[in-house]
Amino acid sequence: MKTLSSSRPKVQFGEIFIRNTLVAIFIICSYNSNSQSFQKYTDSINHFSINIPTGWKYGIRTDMPTIKLIAYYQPLTELDSIRGNFNINIFSPKSKDLEDVFAQTIEGVKSAKSFKLIDTGSINIKGRQFKWLIENHKDQTSDVAISNYVFVTYHKNNAYILTTASFAKNFEASKTLFEKLALSLEIVD
Repeated sequence: MKTLSSSRPKVQFGEIFIRNTLVAIFIICSYNSNSQSFQKYTDSINHFSINIPTGWKYGIRTDMPTIKLIAYYQPLTELDSIRGNFNINIFSPKSKDLEDVFAQTIEGVKSAKSFKLIDTGSINIKGRQFKWLIENHKDQTSDVAISNYVFVTYHKNNAYILTTASFAKNFEASKTLFEKLALSLEIVD
């Protein structure tokens, strides 16, 4: 009597366990690298709140009174190329209209070295109308290409400008995070 045999080698339980464990670890790591936790920052004096990614450094620039908050990612190692940051600028503009404030914002950033306007649009965030722009320019001191994703609104005689920034080469990887930050921005009465 002949015995049928498979041409596939026998796989031991340990090999199956290790293979399945490695696949599970890969899936979990892939998921975690795309997720980000946040902490809510509230400024009751300037009437806004925004989520800040956990682990980011943040504070107030005393040398720039209209910048009410600045937050940035601190690289963990020299190989860590992410350099994302954002700030919230609040001031009383001459114009009292969102369209004019947005036009003035574009005029203001046009003076940056190698300025290029990539895109513009509008979005409703938490019931408030915002205008946005994406632009590229070169840093004045280091000549590095920077991309800014800027969100502008107007409320009670104040312009609120959220500027998110990264190296241009990292912008596409940072864009989703920047959009999450913008969607968390709330102007409160």
